[in-house]
Amino acid sequence: MSSDSHKSHHVAATAGSRPDALHFIALVLAAGRGHRFGSDKRRARLPDGRELLCATVDSVLPYFAQTFVVLRQEDSALAMNLPAGASVLHAAHAHEGMGASLADGIRALHGIECDAVAVVLGDMPWVTPDTLHALTEQANPSRIVRPVHKGRGGHPVIFGHEFWTALSALGQDEGARGILTIYRDYIDEIEVDDPGIWRDVDQPQDIA
Repeated sequence: MSSDSHKSHHVAATAGSRPDALHFIALVLAAGRGHRFGSDKRRARLPDGRELLCATVDSVLPYFAQTFVVLRQEDSALAMNLPAGASVLHAAHAHEGMGASLADGIRALHGIECDAVAVVLGDMPWVTPDTLHALTEQANPSRIVRPVHKGRGGHPVIFGHEFWTALSALGQDEGARGILTIYRDYIDEIEVDDPGIWRDVDQPQDIA
């Protein structure tokens, strides 16, 4: 795939049903150490009592045919108290950084019938249902779809199946930012009224 045959464009978020039946997966990245938080932030309690990772998984489950959570190899899936309906993948290279964890997750999906995967950060439970609906409405195998609010991109980003080879080759802590740069002409940016696409948790005060 070359990166010069299509132009990226902005798409307004609209309601409505897709005429085609595409199969999308959510891949929730939760294998990081989060050293700045001071403890395992995945288990941190939100004001409503839910744990941070569980709240993030809960938020995406209704919008995807399957939801997978990427954990460290030593993590107990049972101890994470993940919602019913979520499956667990263990990242063998989590110690190398987010890019390596993402690549492990993508490689683990090999053989699963799927048109696109949403890369979801495990500390971002505030993305609205309207945003998730708008992203899945536009996703397809040959495009990258990401939300934009006030001119600034955010998460989650949905990658069509055609980009999985590039994602599976990521390493260390580079994340998917380099993929977005290389394939910028394949990106559809969805305008949303949702600051939750930026909001994550680095320190305890970010939860308040």
